[in-house]
Amino acid sequence: MPIAPSPESTNVETTRWSITYRLFAFTLALGFWSYHVGQHPFDATGGWRYLTNWGHSFNLLALTWALASHWMPRLRIQNPILPVALTLGTIVVILYWSLYLIDPAMVNDKGSPMPWYSEWYMHLGSTVSVYIEAFILNKKPRNQLMPVGTLAVVAGLYITWVDRVVPLYNTQPCGIKTSVCGYPYPFLNDLTVQSRFALYLGAFAFIIALCHLILTIWSRVSDARHPGSPAQ
Repeated sequence: MPIAPSPESTNVETTRWSITYRLFAFTLALGFWSYHVGQHPFDATGGWRYLTNWGHSFNLLALTWALASHWMPRLRIQNPILPVALTLGTIVVILYWSLYLIDPAMVNDKGSPMPWYSEWYMHLGSTVSVYIEAFILNKKPRNQLMPVGTLAVVAGLYITWVDRVVPLYNTQPCGIKTSVCGYPYPFLNDLTVQSRFALYLGAFAFIIALCHLILTIWSRVSDARHPGSPAQ
């Protein structure tokens, strides 16, 4: 049975319905992660090329932390993975579906390799589950600078990985309009070096701004739901 929360451990909700939700969300996330990420090589040729899989992996980590908090009271103080997961997941949703609406070939090599339910879950449902965890089952973070700093490191690592490592070990996909190959998304292969770095710089700035916006909205929602209570 879950451990009852102590009076000082009230930043993460641990009611009966919350554990039911977390078990469902965690099981779903683990199942999709195992099939679409975990069964592939953990290298530059596998699923780690894709931002979607980075985002879903952080979502799974955040949901794992949340579920474990029912048995480990120390984890109820703050879930440090949530801000990163929220931001990366939101970026995945915005980037994937905006490019998909323009042309599915821009994000999917040779059409749509995923079944429709996987496509919707990996590019929307996974992120929605983390928003529910954060906005309904967690209070706002006390320190906004630390999540932004952590996200900046993760974003920098992914950009470096995609630009400097991934193209060295892959020959697919190729550009739609050029013969350049190896970058994880077809549209990246169509960009010049200058355009690609401009995209990286703009994306990095947008990610940081988006994280700040999400944390601000989360703070206001938390204040409205828990008036007068201290932050995490």
